[in-house]
Amino acid sequence: LFCTACPQPGINVDTNEDLGHWQFTHTVVMDRNFKAEHMHEWKSKDQVWLMDGLGYMVTNPHYTDYLKATPHITEKSTCNNHRAISQANAAQGKLHATRIGATACTWHRCFYLHCVVDFQKGERQLNMDYSLANALGYNMEGIKQVVCFYNINCSYMMNLQKHVGQSEMIDIPSSLWIIPGISIWHVHGHKKECYAWYAPLFIKGAGWVDREITETL
Repeated sequence: LFCTACPQPGINVDTNEDLGHWQFTHTVVMDRNFKAEHMHEWKSKDQVWLMDGLGYMVTNPHYTDYLKATPHITEKSTCNNHRAISQANAAQGKLHATRIGATACTWHRCFYLHCVVDFQKGERQLNMDYSLANALGYNMEGIKQVVCFYNINCSYMMNLQKHVGQSEMIDIPSSLWIIPGISIWHVHGHKKECYAWYAPLFIKGAGWVDREITETL
């Protein structure tokens, strides 16, 4: 149980409830930490994983296999030049991980389990796809809709289902309605059309909440 307040069918919500009602909507936020860098180990064979995949970080072997099998496709943004997109392929030769990304519960400040991923270059979509797919598969059976906040959703969500559908290693149920949003602080840095489409003020059930939650976790 990662969050006692978020609706999780069979745990804190009766499975006979109308799970399509907006009150059972999950609200998640995706974000990254640009400062969490990790150097290459001098003797990598001597490294011991104490809790590989048993906490918030993803399971290393499966994640590594996913990265090898998944091509990186850069979405061309029609919005402003956001750093997360323009620096997606920025390499850091001396670093094993350039930063980390994660998916968390927007309301209650909880990371989803097995959803914190390392970035090998910049903030690439395939990394965040893995994090989101793990989050949306965790105690959500029967949930019909999810509000997902991400600062570059105007580009990220364009072909999400296509990318996930082409992968044999991750899955997002096609029956799950993902409602994209952009935090009220970041949406003002986008084109004016993004404000009408993605501002939380216009999303039913989103409420008034800080969507910068991962900045403080």
